[in-house]
Amino acid sequence: MLLADRTKRAISQLRLGGPYVGIGMQPYLEPLAAGPRRPLPASTTPIPALARMALTIGAINDVLADTLRNRPRPEYIGREAAKLAASVLAPVHLAARWSRTSLELSSADQGLPLRGHLDNLAAATEPWALIPPANRGNVLDDLRIRTRSAPGLEGVAVAWADEALLVLGERHRTSSWAMQAIAGNLALISHTAYDAVEQAIKQRGLPEVARTASQALAGAVTAWRAAATWPPYLRLGGKTTDLRVLTRDLRQCLEADPPRTVNETRNLLHLALPVAEAHAATMDRLVRTHDLWIHGPSLGPSAGYIPGWEPQPWWSHQGLDLAKTAQIGHWALNRASTALVVDTDRAEPRSLPLGWPPACDRPPRTPPEERGRERPRAIDRDPRR
Repeated sequence: MLLADRTKRAISQLRLGGPYVGIGMQPYLEPLAAGPRRPLPASTTPIPALARMALTIGAINDVLADTLRNRPRPEYIGREAAKLAASVLAPVHLAARWSRTSLELSSADQGLPLRGHLDNLAAATEPWALIPPANRGNVLDDLRIRTRSAPGLEGVAVAWADEALLVLGERHRTSSWAMQAIAGNLALISHTAYDAVEQAIKQRGLPEVARTASQALAGAVTAWRAAATWPPYLRLGGKTTDLRVLTRDLRQCLEADPPRTVNETRNLLHLALPVAEAHAATMDRLVRTHDLWIHGPSLGPSAGYIPGWEPQPWWSHQGLDLAKTAQIGHWALNRASTALVVDTDRAEPRSLPLGWPPACDRPPRTPPEERGRERPRAIDRDPRR
């Protein structure tokens, strides 16, 4: 009952923003999750192995639910979701077959409905179990729940990203320092990810085609550095005390303990992408609505010799370059994250032998270049000819 209930919940989370795989499993899992009509004895306890499986699949369900709540990436839908479904349903298939065999060996009469439900579940999950484990590896295996209590860089990055999103979403907390600091941190994250990808390529942890991701990260570094460099005649008021502390902590962690694996790099980029999108949107709003303050003398005599700081006039578009570079930086980070997932997937074996037909049933094939040199086969002929 526990295993069927957790499996049903985890499979339903695999929609991840689109049509989810495994939808045909629900009719086979629901009768087992509901349990028998008669209450079970108080002394009934689940088999430890099945309880551990239910706990693991329940944890997978929690991670998928958190990912679905935090706007999953487009590449999570489709093939990657199907691979994770295979990783979940293959052990469920074994559990269903084991449970069916256990019912046959037990002396207690459990009734035909339970046996029928287990037979149906075993038959429905058998195609997933036939997929070799080497073909089930997917990018969703790297997902994790976003939490500030995570150790090291991950927890600090989550705390910084959450606070940055709050600052960018509240008009009176968005200051010129906050916009520059967030853009500077995004440039530092892009540079750190670039170093990690290049190191993985050199160590052959990634194929050479992963240069697409590193090139996009290099472009993101350039764009976010430009977005962080405000001219001295532009200013925006606000107060961001908490963001200053978290910005310091993030920079210290990136310098002391940068990501060293592709999985850590991908996770860091996923945390930075919502911040990059919010920064680009906020900078665009500040420019369009003329919320920036500008130093009057920088406008020249056409503004009437304004002596001090004034709201930016409607005809002035001094922050337009900052908005454009922020948008370019967001696009570059998004392209790098997508390329990193695809290129990492290409590094895995694309078509592994499934073990059928057996190698011993088929003679070895002659290479094409040697076919012309084959000796003629002996033909039984009548010796009188």
